[in-house]
Amino acid sequence: MRFALWFLALFALATAAALFAGDNPGTVSIFFPPHRLDVSLNLALVALVGFVAVLHLTLTSLRGLLGLPQAARAWRKQQRDRAAVQSLANGTAHFLAGRFTRAVRDAHTAAAHAIAYQADSFDDGHDHSEAHPTQRTPHPVLPLAHWLAAEAHHALQNKGARNEALQQALEQSRDAARSDSLSEGLSLRAARFALDDRDPQQALAVLGRLSAGVRRRTLALRMQLRAARLTGASAQALDVARTLAKHGAFSEAVSLSLRSALAADLMRECADAEGLQRAFKALNAHEQTMPDVVIAAADCLRKLSQAQAHPQSQSPARAPSTHGLALLRLQARAWLLPLLQRWDELQPGPRAKLAPLMAWALHDSADEHSSAREQDALALLESLQTSHPKDGALHHLCGSVFEQRQLWGKAQSAFDRASNTLQDDALRRANWTALARLAEQRGDAAAARSALSKAALA
Repeated sequence: MRFALWFLALFALATAAALFAGDNPGTVSIFFPPHRLDVSLNLALVALVGFVAVLHLTLTSLRGLLGLPQAARAWRKQQRDRAAVQSLANGTAHFLAGRFTRAVRDAHTAAAHAIAYQADSFDDGHDHSEAHPTQRTPHPVLPLAHWLAAEAHHALQNKGARNEALQQALEQSRDAARSDSLSEGLSLRAARFALDDRDPQQALAVLGRLSAGVRRRTLALRMQLRAARLTGASAQALDVARTLAKHGAFSEAVSLSLRSALAADLMRECADAEGLQRAFKALNAHEQTMPDVVIAAADCLRKLSQAQAHPQSQSPARAPSTHGLALLRLQARAWLLPLLQRWDELQPGPRAKLAPLMAWALHDSADEHSSAREQDALALLESLQTSHPKDGALHHLCGSVFEQRQLWGKAQSAFDRASNTLQDDALRRANWTALARLAEQRGDAAAARSALSKAALA
C-alpha cells in the first residue's frame, strides 16, 4: 500500500513538472559586464538542483572520509565487546558442563577483551580521569568474568587463585552498573566458599558485613544456618531455622525434621538442670512435643542424675547443684508421660529410645506425689502392652518397670516376649542382660549364662 501511494505521488509530481515546464516562457539573465547570458528558467532550476545535490554528496563523502578513524575505533570496540560477551557465554557453558579448566581460560579471555574495550574507550576521550584505563569504570563483563574464574577455581580446589579472582571481582563490582546487586551477590558467594572450606567464622564475618536486608534473604539465612550448625551454636541455628520455616524455604517435613534435630542438640548442650529447663521452656509449644526433643531432654536429665549419683566420675560443673534424683526423675516423667500416651504415633527409633528413659523415670522416688502418677503410668503401660502384643520396645519397658517393683513373673514374661520381637541392638542387649539378672535372682546359672552369651552376640 505504501509503495502504491509513493508511485501515485511520483506520477503526480511528474505531471506537475510537465505542466509547469512544458509551456514556461521564463528566462534567467546573468550579467557579466560587458557580457550577458540568457538561459531558460527550466535549465536554471535544473542546474540549481544539480549543484545542490553535488554539493551535498561532496560534503557527505568528505565527512565520511574524515570519520574513518573514529568509525574504525568504534568497530574495533564493538568487536571486542562482542568477543567479551561471547567468551563469557562460552565459559559459563563450560562451567555448567563441568569443564572447569576451559571455563577459567574463557573467563580470562573475556576479561582481556573487556580490559581492551576499556582502553579503547579511554583512547576515544570518553573518560578524562587520571586513573589507569584498567581502573576506570569497568566493562559489565569484567567483574562477571572474574566471578566465573573464581567459581571454576573453587571447583578445581585452587583456593589461592579463587580468592584472588573473587577479590578482583569485588573491587570492580563497586564501579560497575548495578553495583549493589553485584557486590551483594559476590559477597554471598564468598560466604558460600568459606562454608565449603569449613570455615564458618569467616562465613559469618562476610555475612555480618552485609546490610540487614540482605541478611534476611533466604539464601543468606540458609548460609547462616549452616554456619551456626558448624560452630555448634544450636540456639542461633534454631532461630534461623524458624525464620526459614516462616519464609517457606523448606517443605513441612524437612522443616519439622530440622527444627527437631536442632532443638534436640540444644537440649544436649545444657550443662545443668536449670539451664535445661530454661532451654526447654524457651521452645515453642509444638517443639516441646517433638519426640526427639523430649527424648534428648530426658536423656540429659538421666545423665545429670548419674553425675549426681557418681560425682567422682563427672566434672563438678556438670553435676546439678539444687536438684536431687527424685526431682530429676519427676521432671523427666512429666516430659515423657505425654510422649508415652502418643505411643501409637511414634516411629520404631523413638520408641527404642523412649523405653529405657521411661523405665528410669518411673523408678521409685521419694516424691510424695509420685505414687498416684506411677499408678497412672503403670495402668497406661498395661493397656498399651495388651493392645501391642508384638511391640518389643514396649514389652521391654514393661519388663523393666515390673523388675523395679519386684514383680518377677510379669517381668520375666515381658522380657521373654520382647526378646522375640526386638530389632534395636542396644535394647536387645539390655533385654538379654535383664533376663540374665532374673535367672541369677532365681538361681538358674545355666539360663543366666545363656542370656549373657546372647547379650554379647546381640
